[in-house]
Amino acid sequence: MAPRDGIAVEFPGRPHGPVRNILVRLGIAVGLVLFVALLTYAGRDGYIDAAGDEVGLLDAFYYATVSITTTGYGDVRPISDQARLLTTLLVTPARVLFLILLVGTTLEILAQRSRDAYRRALEEDLERPHHHLRLRRQGTQRIAHAARQGRRS
Repeated sequence: MAPRDGIAVEFPGRPHGPVRNILVRLGIAVGLVLFVALLTYAGRDGYIDAAGDEVGLLDAFYYATVSITTTGYGDVRPISDQARLLTTLLVTPARVLFLILLVGTTLEILAQRSRDAYRRALEEDLERPHHHLRLRRQGTQRIAHAARQGRRS
């Protein structure tokens, strides 16, 4: 970071690129889906699908995806107290973490775009001749001259 007014703040480590950040977040999201799917499959006796059939591995992944993204169709649902408790204590926090991850990624991208646009506008402004400053100074001089002329009359 370039020093500003003789003060510089630097953070340890080198910054990572946006592609790496997105891949890390994608990996966390996939990990959360995998966690919920395996949790559901392990307790599959406590879940039922809309047809009343057993919940298989594909159903567990489907439930994890639909549940963690808060879509929630309700076709696979917990029926035992143990499954409901696991959903409450483990799936709901995973769902909240997934939403934080999603919103955080969106905000980071928007903030980066805003910073880039501001930086480009600032650089363009600094490269542009500042005619408005000269006009302002000339305008101020004219006002001062007119005021002096007014005092003499």
